[in-house]
Amino acid sequence: MHTLSNYERNLMESEEVMRAKNRIIEVVGTTFSGLADYYQEVVRECALALPFEVAPKISRGEKYLGLPYLVLDYPRLFKVNNIFAVRTLFWWGNYCSTTLNVQGKYQLQFAETLQHAINIGRLDEWSIQTSGDMWQHEINEHYTTIEKGKDYALETRPFVKITKKIPLTEWDNIMILLKKDFQILVGLL
Repeated sequence: MHTLSNYERNLMESEEVMRAKNRIIEVVGTTFSGLADYYQEVVRECALALPFEVAPKISRGEKYLGLPYLVLDYPRLFKVNNIFAVRTLFWWGNYCSTTLNVQGKYQLQFAETLQHAINIGRLDEWSIQTSGDMWQHEINEHYTTIEKGKDYALETRPFVKITKKIPLTEWDNIMILLKKDFQILVGLL
């Protein structure tokens, strides 16, 4: 038989813990629904040369590295070796983030534009994934802070992921911050 610590036993015996968790996930989901509407408005107003008929998608799970998460993908085009997606992530206990993920023809289409944005400092507060798996969302040692003017050889990478994280302590401002980050990315393209 497996034993529980007193702390774990107290949590297990409390309905409040799960009710609070469920309420938080519900609020994040509602927030992401509002963001999806806003993101669609922004994309409609832009003249991006991409087909954005695919609706936003909100996904949720319980165990990304053992913790609950919600993901909003929009725009989202996932074809074999041709990916264009802006992913907004809420990861319990960690952060929210906005990530541009491009591969294949979309990577080639936007590499020069993204490098120009790097060169002029438009992505100074962002990070770029320099190694690891494309589907890894934990911002860790595989990411580095973008340096103004540095050549990241974006055309020759297996994929390009540019991300910015927002601490959960900023939750009261999360809509404003995520909208701003989305506008920055779409504005570059």
